[in-house]
Amino acid sequence: MQLGGIGSHGTRFGQEDELLAALAPGTRAVYVNSPNNPTGWTLDRSDQRAILEHCRRLGIWILADDAYERLYYEGADGVAVAPSFLDLADAGDRVISINTFSKSWLMTGWRLGWIAMPAELIRDVGTLIEYNTCCAPGFVQKAGIAAITQGEPVIAHTVARFRAARDHSEPDHPGVRSGP
Repeated sequence: MQLGGIGSHGTRFGQEDELLAALAPGTRAVYVNSPNNPTGWTLDRSDQRAILEHCRRLGIWILADDAYERLYYEGADGVAVAPSFLDLADAGDRVISINTFSKSWLMTGWRLGWIAMPAELIRDVGTLIEYNTCCAPGFVQKAGIAAITQGEPVIAHTVARFRAARDHSEPDHPGVRSGP
């Protein structure tokens, strides 16, 4: 099932009940991409809370694709972070967040990222990664450190560029909404 629509940052997509009904006993996991590419649509905090509580009751894993969390158009220019399941999750929750340097810090193709997950998964996921990828080269690791310590201006500039492109294109496409 794919949910969403044309809209972005906090726009309710009107299918929350359908999603929760689809997350029935026996469902193992739900994949959530928010903020979404290409629209920038973002699941709001109340919908995140509803999904998390529902998944807690049924023991369903939430796999959160947080690759675009820093490319968020709400809040202060360039420093806002999209709502995350990690902000709501308790230590025992079945939430896995996957993130990357590729999008926010413009390091596409460098294959550097991180996973936040419950401690009991670390060994198994480590084994999976060991046989599917190799370590990041030293220069890529150094670039990741530079991104974290000095990269906020890059994110601010990227968000400003994307926001300007979105705002420029909206009048030309009246059926496309990017706001509430």
